[in-house]
Order: sequence, then structure tokens, then C-alpha cells
Amino acid sequence: MNFLLALRERVEAASRSKKRTLCLLVLYNRHLIPAWENTLNNDTLTAAQDRYKRQKSREEDEALDSDTIGHLIDVLEGEKCWKDGHGLSTWNTQVKGPPRIQADRTFGVDVVITTAQTLQNDRGSWIFDSDWHTVIADEAHDFLRGQQTTQSHTLKMWFMLQSQTFSMFLLTGTPFMTKITHDFVAITRAVALNSKRGLWSPDCTDEGLRKLVQGWVGVADRRYQNDREKEKQSSIRQEMTATLAIFTIRRDEKSVVRGEKVMKDFLSACLNIEDPLQPTDGGAEVREREDKYAAWRGQNDKRLTQRRNDDMRCLCFSYRFIKWSNCSDTDRARIWDSYTLAEGNCHIRTKALIEELRLAKTTGNKIIIYVQRRFLAELAMKVRTSHTFTNT
Repeated sequence: MNFLLALRERVEAASRSKKRTLCLLVLYNRHLIPAWENTLNNDTLTAAQDRYKRQKSREEDEALDSDTIGHLIDVLEGEKCWKDGHGLSTWNTQVKGPPRIQADRTFGVDVVITTAQTLQNDRGSWIFDSDWHTVIADEAHDFLRGQQTTQSHTLKMWFMLQSQTFSMFLLTGTPFMTKITHDFVAITRAVALNSKRGLWSPDCTDEGLRKLVQGWVGVADRRYQNDREKEKQSSIRQEMTATLAIFTIRRDEKSVVRGEKVMKDFLSACLNIEDPLQPTDGGAEVREREDKYAAWRGQNDKRLTQRRNDDMRCLCFSYRFIKWSNCSDTDRARIWDSYTLAEGNCHIRTKALIEELRLAKTTGNKIIIYVQRRFLAELAMKVRTSHTFTNT
């Protein structure tokens, strides 16, 4: 959502100019493209509203009550991004291929949507056929940090693109993923040309950035324990923070767009159930889970690793995770065909989920389920749709 709001603000500000293609959007996650496209034009939302209005006018159709339909119409209205008659035209290169250059040296649309893979080889050279008003890179940390020893083809093309762009925006929730001194410099360099960054501050130039990170010591380093070194490191961090703030737009709980807060604290409005689950089987489920994991991964795979942690997070809800992991995407849906609530009640965590859904059905309370893996999301949806309780 922050990504959409940031883009809306930028595009609305630039929409008065039609001299060049309005925006190139580089989307690293291609699965987000269809969802993003649906927010650009009001046509899809208006069509859905009209459909609900027709349904509301038919008294014989009792699929949804009048209040629910009215609520859905209001929700759709709130989702509209652009004023009537000012929707944006888009070109999705994942569906249509590269756009064709027009006589006016533009691509003839407002927004061109592509993926970061476009920058990985020469087949993406079409992006240099036109100048761009704005380039936006989503999940920029995934492809604009590069390596510490070599420069990737993606970065070479990105730096070439900088000279053909009025402005660039990098969207990321995790700008520093590996070595902070490398990531800090790399991400900053990707924002704009060195000459443009020099206008912001001498510290923003390539040379200034290198000087800023000189002497950085991580908190785990033994030298950091020295009081004098701590004071030095505090100064380095403050200078880096001040430099980063020059060109950073950070969204937090205080940020507003058109008078409304960007972020909503849903958790504060929820009843959080934090009581630990107490097993009553004398550890039988834990032993069974360990046996199944050992048979799957091997007897020696008992060290606490990221893989083991991720596996156990799913296995403690269902042993079907083992078969699910070994299936292709097309076959995974069939794994859930025979799943029942009785099976779910065999696991203490899944049983607790079922009981909360049962309680919600009687009280009318809504439940937000947070999951960390796709398998858990599929499990939660299966439990949700199987929750009839007629014969359980």
C-alpha cells in the first residue's frame, strides 16, 4: 500500500505534462503487476460498482443483503486513485512485450510496467529509445545493490538509464541487507547521477559516500567495545543518517496522504491472544514431529538452522507439509482435497486456530490470521472454508 500511495503522489504531480512518457515502473515481483494495474484506472472499479448497484436493485437476488452491497460500493469508491476522466493508460511488457516507439519519441502511454529482468540483458535496450519522466524501482534492494567486487549488467543499464530520466524513486523496506557500508553507498548511487547528488550535498557524491563509510565498525566487532571507538562510531552513524535523510521519504505511523494516515495500527484495535498453548499429551506430538522430520531430512539434521526453523514452523500445523514441499505448484492444490478438521485437531496449534474460528462464528468477531509461509496460508484458507461444524 505504501508503494501505491507513493506512486500516486508522484504521478499526480507529474500528470500535467504530456511531453514525454510519464513513468517507467520497474517491478521486481511480477506477480504484483496485475494488482497494481487495477489501481491505475477507475474502469475496473466502476464496472464492479455498477454490477453491485444492479444487484442491489434486484429484490429477488438475496446473495448479499442491501447493507453489505452498499458497503462494497463505498469500499470500491475509496479505492479509486484518479479523478473521473483522468485515468492512466498502461503497458504491461509481461503481457504485451516491449512497447513500440511513436513518432513523438514516446511509447504512447502514461505508464510502462516491466520487471527488473529487463535490465539483465541487451533485450531490454528498448528502454533507451525514449526519455522518461519518472523511473520507479520496487523492491530496489533486490537488484540495485550489486556485488562488492563486480558490477552487474543490471547496474550498468540502470546507470545508463539515469541520464535519460528526470527523477528516480527506489522503494524498499530493507535497504541494508548484507554489508551496511556497501549497501549504503550502492543504494544511494542508484538514486541519481553523481552530478545531481552533488547538488544535494558533497556527502552524497561518490567520493563523499566513500568517506562517510570509512572507519565503520559493526557492533559485533571487538573494537566496538572500546568507549572511544563507540563515540567515533556514533558520529559516523549520525553523519550517515543525516545524509540518508536528504533524499529519503520515509513512511511511518505519522505520515498522511490527503489528510489520512498512510499506516493504520490494526493491532491496537485487535484482541491479541497471547496465552501460551499448553500441550496435554505428554510431549507425544513433539516426539512424532521430530521422528517425521528425521525421516524426511535425516537423523543428523537436528541443528537449529534457518531451514529447520522454517520446516518446523509448518510441520507443527500439519505433516502434509512434507508432501507439499516435494510437489510442483500444479500438484500442491490436490494435497488439500482430503484434509479434514479432524486431522487439524490432531495438532495443538491447528486445533487452537479451529477453536478461534468456531468462536468467531458464534460471536461474529472478525479474525486476522498472520502467516509466514505460503503453506500456512493455504492451510488457514482450507481450515476457513472447511469450517462448517455440522458434523464435528
